[in-house]
Amino acid sequence: MPKLTPKLEARFNEYLNDAWHSGENLRFLLDNLREHFNPDYSVESLEAAERAYWKHSVLGIPADISSQEQFAQLLGQYLGESIRHHTGANWTQCIEDNPMFAQPFIDSFGRSAWDRIYPVQLAIQINNLQESYPGAAEHRAFAATLERAIKSHKSKSS
Repeated sequence: MPKLTPKLEARFNEYLNDAWHSGENLRFLLDNLREHFNPDYSVESLEAAERAYWKHSVLGIPADISSQEQFAQLLGQYLGESIRHHTGANWTQCIEDNPMFAQPFIDSFGRSAWDRIYPVQLAIQINNLQESYPGAAEHRAFAATLERAIKSHKSKSS
């Protein structure tokens, strides 16, 4: 079984720190792209950010502001924080021997131990325009993921 190294643990902690500031970082990015954004952790805020993401995937993002990859990463971090806000979920670092090893994921929001969301993987898939991901074809993969997490959490509570 692989073991987390201090370097991998430090990367996880850096990711968490960025995630905790993702609302303000996303607002800063979108302000610079002249897009309105209110980071209130709602499904609607994710929809607005995702619309801007797809719009700027066509228009481009000035290199001195950011990149499409960084934008997708911010969306993933903001998604994680939105799920935490609505469900009380936790950020966890994967220690299982699988392709997700050492990646951050959101856990403890649904009934099943396998109710997990890997924001890094979602950001990579969206950035590579893999429209097979649920909600990607409609340009609302992040919002749809938040909706599924909230629904899973409500079914856990009932």
